Amino acid sequence: MSSERDRRQISLIKESLNRFAYNREGLGLLVRDVEALLQALEEIPMEWIASAREHWWDLEQVYAVVLDRNDDSIIRENQELIRSAITELKRLVQRHIC
Repeated sequence: MSSERDRRQISLIKESLNRFAYNREGLGLLVRDVEALLQALEEIPMEWIASAREHWWDLEQVYAVVLDRNDDSIIRENQELIRSAITELKRLVQRHIC
């Protein structure tokens, strides 16, 4: 069972994913937010965190290439990977909230 604090962190992950989905937040901020929130979890099963980190890592890799090449078109070129990672993160969040 997770603590109230962990439930709040997961709720913040959901909010961050939604802000990105509605173009209210960029990929860089999403990557930073999710990373920080995952690190703040205390009582969530390690399997859940590992799965979330796997999908976060996909986002991190795309963002790292954007920064390295200074080319935002990388985001468009990797839309399917980004969409898949976000879908899976939302699924994990929803599964934990329910």
